[in-house]
Amino acid sequence: LARLSLGYTHRFSKFALRADATYASDGGIGANLSLAFSLGPDPIGGGFRVSESKLARNGQVQVTVFRDENGDGVHSQGEDLLPGIGVEAGFRLTGAVTDENGRALVDGLRPHAPVLVGIDEASLGDPYLIPQTEGVVLIPRPGAMASLMLPVSPSGEVEGVIRSPGGVDLGGVMLELLDLRGNPVASTISEYDGFFLFDRVPYGTYRLQ
Repeated sequence: LARLSLGYTHRFSKFALRADATYASDGGIGANLSLAFSLGPDPIGGGFRVSESKLARNGQVQVTVFRDENGDGVHSQGEDLLPGIGVEAGFRLTGAVTDENGRALVDGLRPHAPVLVGIDEASLGDPYLIPQTEGVVLIPRPGAMASLMLPVSPSGEVEGVIRSPGGVDLGGVMLELLDLRGNPVASTISEYDGFFLFDRVPYGTYRLQ
């Protein structure tokens, strides 16, 4: 007896649908249709939510995106929560987009494997808005919900001319902007006439070296 089976699975946002068909050499024919989903708590809307991801086996993260006007990395009173912002996990788009309260849920994270969760810059719209960091590295745990705050900052430019003590323009000089913790935020090299430019610099206080 020979048997041939074919199956196809399509994943929707709330569930996964699978269709199977079987044919046997004795003339037997069979078909099957199955529906799979997970049920878990909804930290955003309250109550329960339905997902096609296996919530008990994979990790999840709740992301909140806000406009950080003062550049301190903390959501302060009066700073807007941003809707319509896409979220990345491991440099891939997740399909998760923040709601009107600036919050989004990312499911299906591989447990116990570090993953970088960040903002899809293309979804910001305003070219002068930039993420403060490339993202945050998480180690997801099965069935556990992590929580992240991701700040987005307005940006500006820093430009100038570097000269020697004798007034000679210095080209080819490496320059860095350091934040208040001493971490390099941006770097550039001066032009032949000493001119340098840092563009898309998040609002804040820096030291130039």
